[in-house]
Amino acid sequence: MIPTSFVSSYWAFNSLRFVTGIASGGSLIVAIPVIMEITGKRYREYAGATCLLPDGIAQALLALFAYYLPYWDTYLLGLSVTCILILILVCFVPESPRWLVANGKVDNALKIMFGAAKVNKLNTEHIKDTVMKSMENMKIEENKTITASYLDFFKDIKTIIITLSTFVIWFVLGVTYYGIYQYMTFLGTNIYLTVVILGLIQVPLCAVQVAMTRLFKRKTAIASAFLITGVTMTGLIFTPNGHWSTTLLGVVGFSASSATYAVTYLYQAELFPTPLRNMSFGIVCAAGMVGAMIAPFIANMSPVWVPSLIFSLMSIVAVGFCLLLPETKGKNLKDTID
Repeated sequence: MIPTSFVSSYWAFNSLRFVTGIASGGSLIVAIPVIMEITGKRYREYAGATCLLPDGIAQALLALFAYYLPYWDTYLLGLSVTCILILILVCFVPESPRWLVANGKVDNALKIMFGAAKVNKLNTEHIKDTVMKSMENMKIEENKTITASYLDFFKDIKTIIITLSTFVIWFVLGVTYYGIYQYMTFLGTNIYLTVVILGLIQVPLCAVQVAMTRLFKRKTAIASAFLITGVTMTGLIFTPNGHWSTTLLGVVGFSASSATYAVTYLYQAELFPTPLRNMSFGIVCAAGMVGAMIAPFIANMSPVWVPSLIFSLMSIVAVGFCLLLPETKGKNLKDTID
């Protein structure tokens, strides 16, 4: 990102931004599975909700960067400094012990697990025996890497249904989340204030997301959130511009779409085994980004009720695909490909 601040060529700028986009998207694909894999079953719902908090806070901070660094080159340079700080932090993040065990790298996994146990002042006496017994039950051989490919997503009808359903769900989520974001012009003409509000609204939503995943089953939580989005977008079709009900429905719809993201991160990690987890996030994030690219075009359609209608219909379609997925609440993460 740093070189982007100093280029003067249009094509060089776009090429560097393309590389930045790939890198930032790839980091998310890796970060979420690692968070889910190092978190125990007891606290997984909290991890799924809180992993979106930095995204909302960072989104709000964009307004601060843009306000004090109003020129494109200084703005990108300021963001580059934060990326360097993040890179330094990443160097201290350990590998996922679950992934290491699933790929037969027992010694590395045990080293990380012993270190974590000591930091948390937990008993380390039975860690090695537990890991070896788990490997024996899962028929994993030490120092033997499991080879997984994208063909494994289509090896049987059950996996195909899960793969296609999650693909559609994430595509719809990308359209509705970013589309409603674009559509919420009623928050005011001050772009800095708008960005801050839309970012910080995700902070109180964290408690809502935890409650959703703790109280309800995964399918129920996601389907309900999509249903709320669909209902509010349907309501927007019949409300006059500038009316308080328009603002209320828009905020509720965007909040429901944002909450859906937290649950889908959690659900996605639970649906696929460790060897396929990263690849599954890659597939669905690609679907979500395609939806995000289409979203602005839908949000700017005329007449003004058309975007609401499309967001509503797509949300209802996503509810149907949610019902095709298996329930995973309270189950351990899968570590092997059946």
